[in-house]
Amino acid sequence: MMPQFNTIYQFYRDEVARLATITIENDGSPSLSGGDQYGPENLVDDNPAKLAKIEATSGAWLFSYPAKQRIDIAGLIHHSFDPTDGSAVGSPVGSPEPTSVRLEGNSTTNFSNPTFSAPFTIPEWFGEGTRRWPVNPYLLLTDNQDYDADGFRYWRLVIENNSQNIQLGQVWFGSTIRRFDPDVRWGLKVTPRKLQIENRTSYDVSTIYPLGTTLWGYEADLMATDALAEALEQHWYDVEGRALPFLLVPSGPGPDDRCYLVRYTMTDRQAQWNFDNTQDMHLAFQEVGRGLRPGV
Repeated sequence: MMPQFNTIYQFYRDEVARLATITIENDGSPSLSGGDQYGPENLVDDNPAKLAKIEATSGAWLFSYPAKQRIDIAGLIHHSFDPTDGSAVGSPVGSPEPTSVRLEGNSTTNFSNPTFSAPFTIPEWFGEGTRRWPVNPYLLLTDNQDYDADGFRYWRLVIENNSQNIQLGQVWFGSTIRRFDPDVRWGLKVTPRKLQIENRTSYDVSTIYPLGTTLWGYEADLMATDALAEALEQHWYDVEGRALPFLLVPSGPGPDDRCYLVRYTMTDRQAQWNFDNTQDMHLAFQEVGRGLRPGV
C-alpha cells in the first residue's frame, strides 16, 4: 500500500501528559492499580515495559492540568486492549459489549457529557495464544469535529468492556503534529526483531528460547530541505541524541494504523550538503524496549 500521509514525528518537549496530575478515576484504598509499582505515574516514565494497571475491565485515568492543555495527537504504547472490531484471530473472548477506548476532554471532572470525545481504533494484535503481541494505536485529535486548539483542563482516557484487566505501558499526548516534508522514502528498511536465546551444541544442534518480545526498527535516507534539516537539528538536541524517546508514526508502505515510541540508533548526526537548499541525511530509529506482553 502506498503511503497516505507523511511520517509524523515528535519532539520530546511536545509530550504533555507528564505535565498533568494523573489519577485513576474513582480510585480508593486499596488502589485500583493493584499496588504502588503499577501506579499512574508509570504512564509517563519513558519506560513502556513498566506497566500502569487498573484492576478492572472498565476504568479510566484522569489527567488534570492547572489550565487548558492542547493535545493534537495521542499514542498508546504497549496495552492489553482488545482489537476494535473484536474479530482478530487469536484475540481473547470479549464481553458481550464491544470494547471502547476513548480520549475525552472537558472543562470539569464531570465526564457524563464531555465536550470532546474520540475513539481509538485498536489494531489487530500479531500472533496467537501466548505469542500474541499488541500493536500501538494513535489518534489524531485534529480530525475530530469537536477538536479545540485551546484544549481542555481535564482529559480522560477511558477503557470500557475490555476482556481482561487494563494495562498500559505509556501514553503520549503531543501538543503539535510534525511531519517529514519531504518524507523518508529512499532506501526505506523496516526491521522488526524477535529477541531469543539460542544454545548450540558442538554438532550445531540449536535449542532456541523465545523471549516473548519484539523490537521494531526503521531506517531510511532523506533528501531534506534546509528548513527540514534545521528542524531535525533542533530535534537531535531536544532528544539529547539517543537519550530520550519520542513518538513516530510511519507513513508506510504497509499499514498506517500504528505508532512507535523510538530512539535514534545513530550515535552521531550527519548531514551532507549536496545542492542549494538540499541536504542528504540518513535516519535510523529503534523502538524503546517494551519487555513482555501485557495482560494474559
